[in-house]
Amino acid sequence: MSVGEISPATVRGWRTDLLDSGISRNRAAKVYRLLRAIMNTAKDDELIRKNPCRIKGADKETETSRPVASVPQVYALADAAPRRFRVLVLLGAFTSLRWGELVNLRRCDVDTTAGVV
Repeated sequence: MSVGEISPATVRGWRTDLLDSGISRNRAAKVYRLLRAIMNTAKDDELIRKNPCRIKGADKETETSRPVASVPQVYALADAAPRRFRVLVLLGAFTSLRWGELVNLRRCDVDTTAGVV
């Protein structure tokens, strides 16, 4: 299939197949925007007359909020965890450290006098 053979119906079918395969709507929106940008370049280069990516709203992502534990919930979780993981739970909740940084912390990385990690 050449660029000129891609119709709006082809694009709609492709997007439907993406969504039916289990891809998230946000991921589908990102992929659709990429295809639309490629097709805009093809139009600018006069390879096609019209961009076939014309699905209204297909490029929109919906922001999903993630649940956030309250401070009391974090302390309850830390208390419920095995003692050796208590500090890991607290640092994970109250710092901006990523998982790899958290699990690679050593005692020498923590200054309890200054309260600094």
